[in-house]
Amino acid sequence: MSATITIRCATSDHTVATVWLGSSLAVHRPIIDGKTSNLPKDWAISHLASGMAACRRFSGSKSAAVALARVWDASFAAIPASGSLNGWPHSSQWLNDLAIAQNGTSQPAGPVKRSPMDELQAATTPAQVQTAVARAMGYDPMDDDEVLQQFEIEPDFIPAPDRVPYNGAVQRKPSGSLWLYWMPQGANYRATFDDLVGWYQVPLMAEIEEWCLGDTACTPCDDDVEPDHPDSWLRILGMI
Repeated sequence: MSATITIRCATSDHTVATVWLGSSLAVHRPIIDGKTSNLPKDWAISHLASGMAACRRFSGSKSAAVALARVWDASFAAIPASGSLNGWPHSSQWLNDLAIAQNGTSQPAGPVKRSPMDELQAATTPAQVQTAVARAMGYDPMDDDEVLQQFEIEPDFIPAPDRVPYNGAVQRKPSGSLWLYWMPQGANYRATFDDLVGWYQVPLMAEIEEWCLGDTACTPCDDDVEPDHPDSWLRILGMI
């Protein structure tokens, strides 16, 4: 009897029978409009931890789909239950192998570990560039829970009727969120200084990560500046 798995579809979850089951991937018939497809050369490859599709429609023989899943099974273990590909270095290789396996022109190469420089040269999106830079720096990307947290900074200001906030003061609101009092320091804000002074929500770790790996950073009023600008969040938070 075939093993079954639960996959996530657009409207609901479905239980499907597998024709091959690995530790991270499974090959099965795709679900089309809520029904199991019986079309020839019509398969799907799903990621077990997330229930999401690694390949929603694989157009090829069952043996080709199984061979592809077998080669890539171990690599997909690095993808979390959320299905996030953040930090996974093999996205472009996986897409290339998918095309190769369905065309039948050659055998899939499987995940090939490339040097950060090779990845940087092959990058076509900002996210891929950041991933290559992070690898070159030996940086381990944050997980999905960490990126949604605010940058942790110790609150040092308790609001009171007779207290005047100062530049860099940090308070924690009743909701639990952290806010920082900003008084622009850069000469470019002289004309708008009075309008900009005030409390600003401390950025998320996802934003900090992006700025640290990118070419620019943001100010509290969301202007793009050099990371070492006096009003860059990276300077304000003491990271530069």
